[in-house]
Amino acid sequence: TEHGDMKHGKANPRLFRLVIRNLPFGIKEAAVRAAFERFGRLLEVHLPMKLDEARKPVSRGFGFLQFSSRKEAKAAVEEGNGLDLLGRPVAVDWALAKEVYQEVMGAPKKSSSAEASKPEEEGKKDTKRKREEAEEANKGKDKKTKTGQEAEGSKQQELKRTVFVRNIPLEASDQEVKETFRRFGKIKLCKLVLDKATGKHKGTAFIQYAEEE
Repeated sequence: TEHGDMKHGKANPRLFRLVIRNLPFGIKEAAVRAAFERFGRLLEVHLPMKLDEARKPVSRGFGFLQFSSRKEAKAAVEEGNGLDLLGRPVAVDWALAKEVYQEVMGAPKKSSSAEASKPEEEGKKDTKRKREEAEEANKGKDKKTKTGQEAEGSKQQELKRTVFVRNIPLEASDQEVKETFRRFGKIKLCKLVLDKATGKHKGTAFIQYAEEE
């Protein structure tokens, strides 16, 4: 068993839970499942819903995927980022506590960058969306201890400080991405999404700032 897959001798399914963002509002769970079951056995696909102006249920633009193993979830993160669903490229990330998140992403290298060209209004929408994600992820969970609550708070803060960047030139290095976006704040982590087949990045990246901008 891979490190982190077991807790007290039993598999911890939360380690294999992913959050998927930038979903089309009209997408259905069946379409998301069809797109991601290629990476492994999906135990759950959950899309939080809201009512539109016509009082019809539509997606909130994000959802959760529960895989049966870390290997499958890892493949979905590495290869699922940028998948086109109804004309929109989606972003896939781990829905984990801070320490596990850092382990998956790797030791924080001095990397960088951020989706800086984003207008202020869109930035507010991102913050609201991430808060909704955190609230939805916590629904139905048992009451946490103080330590657990602090870890969850840390996770929510990290989500608020992390952005998904698209349309990065394929020839650009992580250092060049860092130099481009450093003006928007101190960068804690920059993770280019790699193509497993070529070993080169896909033109997308996750960027985490030291402070929420």
